[in-house]
Amino acid sequence: VVCLLSAAKYYELTNYLPDSISVAINRKSKVNTLPEWPDIKIYYFDSVRMLTGVQKINEEDNSFHIFDIEKTVVDIIHYRNKVGIEEMSEILKNYIKRNDRKMDLIHYYAKLLNCEKIVRTYMEVLI
Repeated sequence: VVCLLSAAKYYELTNYLPDSISVAINRKSKVNTLPEWPDIKIYYFDSVRMLTGVQKINEEDNSFHIFDIEKTVVDIIHYRNKVGIEEMSEILKNYIKRNDRKMDLIHYYAKLLNCEKIVRTYMEVLI
């Protein structure tokens, strides 16, 4: 499932151009080989985080799985130290500017994924 900075780029929440594609897999899964191109960065998510907010995107003859925009924002906050504080800040500011934002869904995901306090803290600072 496409996640974190790659998902944020897909949703146009950041101008940052990742040098690899961020992909989430279940923590219990193992990857034996990766393609030479594109460069893929793997994040191991637990079952709840892995199954929450996944959607399938169909573009022309291709399809892929990606976390929805609200789940991406919650994950970016949760993994802020891996993603980078500056990138997280840009993504949050851009999300809050959107007319289609769903703050109730952000709150739901944060509570479900046990990161409600940190998500609330960052959202309160920005709103």
